[in-house]
Order: sequence, then C-alpha cells, then structure tokens
Amino acid sequence: MSDYKKTFNDYLRRSGIGAEIDSADTIIVGYSGGADSRFLLYMLCQYIKDNNCKALIKAAHMNHMIRGNEADRDEAFCMESAESMGIPCIVRKTDVPSIAKASLRGLEETARNERYSFFNELCRKYSGKTIVATAHNADDNLETVIFNMLRGTGIRGMSGIPPMRDGIFVRPILAFGGKEIRRVCKELGLEYVYDSTNSDTDYKRNYIRHNVIPVLNEIASSPHSAVLKMSENLRMDAEYLDKRSDEAYKSVMLKNGLKADAVALASLDDAILTRVICKMYGSSAGGEFLEHTHISAIVKLLRRKGTFSVSVPGNKFFLSNGTEAEFTSDIKKTRIQKNKSNKTYKIEANGKPFRMYNFSLTLSCENEKQTFLDDKAGNIYNLSIHKAMSFGKIKGSLFIRFRNDGDIFRYGGMNRKVKKIMSEKKIPADRRDRIPMLCDDEGIIWIPGFPLRDGMAPCDGDKSVYISCLYRN
Repeated sequence: MSDYKKTFNDYLRRSGIGAEIDSADTIIVGYSGGADSRFLLYMLCQYIKDNNCKALIKAAHMNHMIRGNEADRDEAFCMESAESMGIPCIVRKTDVPSIAKASLRGLEETARNERYSFFNELCRKYSGKTIVATAHNADDNLETVIFNMLRGTGIRGMSGIPPMRDGIFVRPILAFGGKEIRRVCKELGLEYVYDSTNSDTDYKRNYIRHNVIPVLNEIASSPHSAVLKMSENLRMDAEYLDKRSDEAYKSVMLKNGLKADAVALASLDDAILTRVICKMYGSSAGGEFLEHTHISAIVKLLRRKGTFSVSVPGNKFFLSNGTEAEFTSDIKKTRIQKNKSNKTYKIEANGKPFRMYNFSLTLSCENEKQTFLDDKAGNIYNLSIHKAMSFGKIKGSLFIRFRNDGDIFRYGGMNRKVKKIMSEKKIPADRRDRIPMLCDDEGIIWIPGFPLRDGMAPCDGDKSVYISCLYRN
C-alpha cells in the first residue's frame, strides 16, 4: 500500500470518518477542481472501491461568478473530470458578488454561506444517509488556528477544523499538507485547476498562507503536522470540558429552562462557567458565539453578585438580579429587574454590622470610628467612610436598601436624582445598584461617599449616631 493511501486510511479510522463513509448511502464531494478537491474525489473513489462500500459519490461544484471566464473554465473542468471518473457532477451558478453587495457582507463569507446552503439542499434531496466531504487539508487547519489565535480564541478555536461537523460534514484529507497533495496529484497524473484568488493577499487567510506560514516553515520542518496533532489533543480536552459544561448547564438551569440560578452559576469554575454562558446564549439566540469581551464582563459581574445587565450581540442582554440570570431581548425587562430588588434590611445602633457584597455598614452610639475585619478573608477593608447624624431626627425605623429607578436624595438644599449624582461622581454602572443606602421612613438619609440628608447633621447637645461604612474595592 502506498504511503499516501495508508495515511488516508489511518486518518479515516482515527477520526471516525471511515465509519461515517462505510454507513453512508450518498457522499457529496465539494468539488472546486483545485488540487485538494481533485485529490479528495480520487481518494474517496478508491476507498469506496477497495472497501466495497454501498455509498454513491456525487461531485458538487458551485460557480461563484467571481472570476468571470476563469470561473466558467473551472466549471467545465469539474464536469469533464468527474465524468471521466464515472461521477455525476451537480453544478450551481450563484452571483455571489451581487448577494454580498445586497447583504453588506464580504465576498468570502457570502461565498461560504451560499456554498453550504447548496450542500445542505443536496443533503435533503437524497434519501438515506447523506454526508458531505470537503477538501480541507492540514494547511487550512494551520491557517485556521493562526487566524483564531490572533482573535484571542479559547481552546475550541485552537482545536482548528474538526474532522466531522453536525453529523453531515466530513474532512477526509485533513492529515495531508498542500505540498504533499500536489506531489501525489503529479504522481497519479491528476490534473487540476488553479484559483487565481488564492494569490490575493487582501484576503486575511491568503495573507497568512503566503506571508506567515513560509516563516513557520523556516522554523519547523512540518508546522502543519505539528499543529494538527495539537488540534487533535486540544479537541479531546474541549470535548471533556463540553461534557462537564453540559452537566453544569443542566444543574444551574431553573425548571422553566429559560433562567439560571445566578448563585449556582457564579460558583462554577471559569472554564465551565464560560461554556455554560455560551450555551445559555446559544439556547436564547440560536448561536453559540460570544466574544471574549462579553463573556469576561458577564463573569466579572456574576462574581460580584447583585443586579446588572450586559448588552450582547443579537440585540440581547444578559440580566441578573442576584438570584436569577438569563439572556433576553426585552430591554424593558432590564429596568423591571432592577426594581425587583425592593428588599429592605433593618439596622440598629450598636447592632451587628450590615454586610453585603464588599460593604460593611455599622451604626454606633458609643464611638465614632471603628475598624472591622472581613470575616472571610481577615483583611481590613481598604476604605472607611464615617458620618455622624442626629439620633432624634430619625423618622421611624432605620433600614438599608439599594437603588431603585426614580430615587431622590435631598442634600445641599436640592432634591437630586440618585442616578444623576452617581453618574456625576463617575461610579461605575455595575456598582451603582450594589451601594447600600441608609434610609428611614421619610426616605434616604445617606449614601456612602455623599453628604447626609439635609437636617440630619447633629447640633450641639444632640445625641449622635455614628455611621461607619467600610468598603473594599
């Protein structure tokens, strides 16, 4: 058995693609006429023949109408070369440039979308099990890994191109580099066409292919093979983490299946939490892609607890009220969620400190300044704010609550909107709903970092209550 055939068969067995081919009724081969797809079509025909498989092979060529006469030449070549092998070739012409212009998308993205739409349509056309074989090779995998790496991807992106996707698409020649494929084509006398756009370095992938990979080839003898091994190893790790994430997702989701337990969510390890967030987004938005910026913002705020919202792609928001968390497209719900936190916490002079988030607030009739330790960490809080107020001017009971929309706080002879004064003081938006406000039955007495309510400062002879707010960044 020739080396290339052994490499091909070994990879089919190792990747699981061989089992898919053995049980398929129809195999659609994405056929551009280039060296990669020409090699793929030949190797699949040989494999079907050698293993007496029942599958019927059909070549599928899309003329993207991007390169004019050259594209028509490729179409004619595909039909003739497939026919010479006894393979029917299904051709579709699609005006990709016009579609891209109308949709305001790039040519590459539009061409790919139209191509896969064509493949999916063919899969629905044939009865029995149908799979689609595409000619992605080890060089494509290397380019994908580099491209994803430069976007700040995680382990899934560094896993490169998967051998199989969606139970339909298979990549049987991922183990071969482009140079080896062209060598084998020459040995076997397999003619192929060349796509002139492959030399256009305005395309990011082509730039990587022509400018980055040659440098890697000077450093290592076979970078595409090394990266392929890395991708396979990382894919195993990713599959394990995905399995754990699926289990965690089921455990944190509430009975209605739409919201998650925010406390349980925040308790997950970062590696699992980020995947659960993506899964929640996927269930809500019909996709699983969230950029690192959005994920890290959600994780950071979940760890802090409390009410917050984060805007994410797809005109959606991730909302948490400290108890429940969800992705929603209802912008009004962000305000409703904030106002749901109407709970108050009674506080008494010389009583226990009120502790929540990274605050500790204490009232004392005995001495003005006290130092409190964080029960969990044993560290002194970084910032202490102290005020003295008149005990006799308190209206009714004292309690702590958090900000609600429309709150008014009077000091300096003016009624001020709490939202506005926090904005003017440049308090981060994600912290505003987590600052405790000392109130009585008349309204807000004090917000840490601001003056007391008008009339609450003690006069000579008044019995005073000292407020100590200890805050850790």
